[in-house]
Amino acid sequence: MKKIAKLFAVLSAIALLGTVVSCSNDDGSDPLETSPNNPNPRPDNPEDASAIWEGAEMIEALANTEYTWQECNISSEWASRLQVGSKVIFEIEKKADADGAEYAKFRVTKGWTACGVSKYYTADGNEVLVKEDTTNLGTYENEAGNGGTYYFAVEESNIANLKTGFDLCGNFKLVKIGITNLKEKEAEDPNVQKTITLEKNQYAANPESQAKVALDFNEVKVGDKVTVKLVGKATRAFKGEFFIVDTTSEAGKPENVGGYWGELAEKYPADEDVDGVKTKKPLDVPAEFTIEHVFEINHAQWGTGTNACMFAVNALDGDDTIELKCTEYSITLTKGDGWNQPEPDPETPATKTIVINPNVYGEPATNHGLQYLIEGSSLSELFANGLPKSGETYTIKIVGTADAEFDGMMQFMNEWTGITGEAATAKFTTTEFTIEKDFTFSADLSSTNGKFQLFNNDTEATKKTLTVKTLTFTKKEATPTTEKTIDVTVNHYEGADHGIQYTEAVATCIPAGAKSGDVYTLKMVGTADAEFNANLLFVNGTWAGITGEAIPVTFTTTEFTIEKDFTFSADTDADCKFMLTNAEMSPAVAKKLTLKEYSFTKKVSE
Repeated sequence: MKKIAKLFAVLSAIALLGTVVSCSNDDGSDPLETSPNNPNPRPDNPEDASAIWEGAEMIEALANTEYTWQECNISSEWASRLQVGSKVIFEIEKKADADGAEYAKFRVTKGWTACGVSKYYTADGNEVLVKEDTTNLGTYENEAGNGGTYYFAVEESNIANLKTGFDLCGNFKLVKIGITNLKEKEAEDPNVQKTITLEKNQYAANPESQAKVALDFNEVKVGDKVTVKLVGKATRAFKGEFFIVDTTSEAGKPENVGGYWGELAEKYPADEDVDGVKTKKPLDVPAEFTIEHVFEINHAQWGTGTNACMFAVNALDGDDTIELKCTEYSITLTKGDGWNQPEPDPETPATKTIVINPNVYGEPATNHGLQYLIEGSSLSELFANGLPKSGETYTIKIVGTADAEFDGMMQFMNEWTGITGEAATAKFTTTEFTIEKDFTFSADLSSTNGKFQLFNNDTEATKKTLTVKTLTFTKKEATPTTEKTIDVTVNHYEGADHGIQYTEAVATCIPAGAKSGDVYTLKMVGTADAEFNANLLFVNGTWAGITGEAIPVTFTTTEFTIEKDFTFSADTDADCKFMLTNAEMSPAVAKKLTLKEYSFTKKVSE
C-alpha cells in the first residue's frame, strides 16, 4: 500500500508540474505566437534581435538624430501606409539632457497628446515597463530609460490616430527607425500641380495644423487683389481658414495689423460677430475640394523677400498632417493704384519702422520683456554675400530714433541658441542714435532657423517703436596686425629663471574661440632683436597642451616668415592661452619681436 501511495504522489507531482511549466498549446504551438491577447509575437529566434527588422522599410531621413525632449515626427507620407499588424521599430541610444543627465526616454504621441499607443516591446518580444504621464494622460513613457531596440504594434484601436502621422517624443539619439507591413505606395497622380502639406502648429493653444506657401511675387500694396484657386483632393476633410500674410517678424508687425502673423487682407472666411464677440467661422473643406477666393490687400507689408508675402492655410480641427494635392493651383496678383505712386526722392534716406512688442507667452500669459526678430529667409537680404560663417565677424550699424528711451540687447541665434557670444548691449534714445557693434560667429548662421534678436528682459516694458534710417551688417575682413610688438620676458618663479615666455589669451588672438578638431594657421612676419629658438603651443587653464606637441621655430634678426598649423584637441575657454616659450635658455635673456603681420586663420576643409 505504501508503494502505491508513493506512486500516486509522484504522478500527482508530475501532473502538477506539467500544469505549471507548460510552454505550449495543446497543438504544441507557442501561446505567445497565437494568443489573441498578444498582438506582438516575439521573433522566431529571440536570441537574434536583428530578426525584428526583417521586411522593415527604413526612414533614412530620421536616422542618427538627437532629440532633447523634442518630437521626432513620422509624417503622413509613411503613416498613411500603416496597416493593422504593422510594427514601428526603432533603435535608440542614451544621450545627455539639458542638465547633463544621460538616459533614453521615449513615448509615442501626437504632439505630446495620446494616440492610443500604451505598450512597447523589446526586440525579443518582452513587454517594456511603462508609466503614464500625469500631465498628458494616455501617453506612456518607458520607465527604465535604457537604450536599445524597441517596437510597438499598429492595432485596430490606434490605427485611425496613427495614419495621419505621429511623434516619437523624448530624450534620446535615434539610431534608426523602420516600419514593417506597410501598404504599397500609391502611384503619384501626374495631374497634381502642387502639394500643400499642413503640419502641427506647435504654438497654437488648441490642436491645429498649418502650412505657409511662398508666392511667385514678393510684394503687394494696398489696393491689390490676390486671387486663389485650389482644386484637388485632401488627406481628409477639415475646417479651414486661408490667409495672405507677412511673416517677416511676428514681434515686429504694426499694431493695426491683425493675426498672429501679419494679415495683409481679411482672412477667408472672415470672423463673424456673434453677440458682440468675433467668432471663427471656418470653411468646411471636403476631401475633394474646390476653393476660390479673392483677397483684397488692406495693409501694407513691412518686410521684404519671400516671407513678406505668403499664402497660409490653417486646419482648426486637429494637429495631424494633411496633404492638399492640387490638380489645379493658381495664386495671381492684380496690381492696384498703389503701384502708380511716385518714386521716393533719392536724396531723402529711406526709413524703416521697427515695432518691438512685449514678448508675452506661457500659462498664464506673462511678459518676458521686449523682442524683435529678423529670421529665416529675411536674414539673407541683410547679408549680400551670403550668411555669416563660423569665425567671421560682422558689424551691425543702426541709425535712428526711438519713441521712448530704452536699453536693449542684440544677438544672433540658431533656433534659440546664441552663436555670437554674450548679447551686445545698446541704448536706444529719442534723439538720433548711432549704434555699431561687432558680432563674431561661433557657428554658421542657419538659413532656415537662424535669427537676429533685439530684446530686453524688462518685464514691465511696453511696446517701443524705432524709426531707422540705417540698418546694415558689414563683414569685417581679417587684417594683419601692423607693427605689433611682443615682449618675450624672463619666466622667473620659485626663486629661479626658467627660460623666457610670452602668453596671450585665446580670446585676443582667436576671438571666436576654437572647437575640438578645428585647425588654425598662425602667420608671423617680422624681426627679432636677437636670434633665438622657441616652442609654440596652446594650453588650457592648468597649462596642459591642447594642440599636440609644441612646434619649434627660430626667430631671426633678418625678416622671418613663420606659418604653422595648430589642431585643437579640446574646445577653448576663457582660461586657454597661446604660448611662446623657451624653457631651456640659460642664462634667460628677454627678447622682443617686431611683427608686420600676426594672424590666426581657421582652415576650412575642402
